[in-house]
Amino acid sequence: MLGQQVSFNFIKPSNTIPHYFDELEIIKIFNVCYNIKHLAMLKTMFYASLHASELCNRDDSDIDLKALTIFVRCGKGGKDALVFITDDCAKTLRRM
Repeated sequence: MLGQQVSFNFIKPSNTIPHYFDELEIIKIFNVCYNIKHLAMLKTMFYASLHASELCNRDDSDIDLKALTIFVRCGKGGKDALVFITDDCAKTLRRM
């Protein structure tokens, strides 16, 4: 750093309860999303409780819209899982 003094502010850990969105907040988020691809991604992540990396690693063959399920390979803890989605999420995915 060419001899310059640099200081970093560190965030102190907090023992507070994390914030969770309530139903109205989720609906507001979905209502302001006008791009169908973004809406499908948000709904899939929300309804299937997927991490961003799990969503990005999905193939079309992993999604069964008739059974309303998504197969997750190497999810949290390196385990495979079958997760369920709602009919609303499936309708949005069908629009893609």
